[in-house]
Amino acid sequence: LNRERQANKIFVLLLRLTFTAFQNPNLARAVGLDDGFPLIGYRAIAKNLELTADNAEDIAEIVIEADEHSLNVDSGTMRRIREFTDQVDDITERAVEAAVERDFDTTIEVRETFADIEDREQEILEDLPEMDNDRLLQVREVLVSLQQTAQYAVRNAEIATNLSLNEESDRIAIS
Repeated sequence: LNRERQANKIFVLLLRLTFTAFQNPNLARAVGLDDGFPLIGYRAIAKNLELTADNAEDIAEIVIEADEHSLNVDSGTMRRIREFTDQVDDITERAVEAAVERDFDTTIEVRETFADIEDREQEILEDLPEMDNDRLLQVREVLVSLQQTAQYAVRNAEIATNLSLNEESDRIAIS
């Protein structure tokens, strides 16, 4: 929970730096940017990461409030939730990497992985055994937060796509 507060502070700091660099082209160049164009994308990515931190906080609160600080589901369901979490974490990281590196190929990989896991929340919910409403609600809230985080990651990949279109690559020729 403390990390979510730290993420909020980092977001505010990034916002200030983005606005300052946008207003001062010399500062933008000092941090390696030829112009202010990517700053708008970076600001949007920072906001999506801040929202991701909010979702992580929501998941942490659900688990803390749960009996024995764990979702009360069978081991197969827990394994699927962990795999989903790992996949969401992976696309979140790769989307940011794609934006920083302006790597079009990585944006495609992120979107393809998202397409593979897009229905995972619903699949896990449909396969749940009978359980009381409180437990079901906890599992559903965790899965919804993970799905929202995956959507933020794919948004970041879309921003990275736009940033990469300004760069020469095997797929993009600028004339």
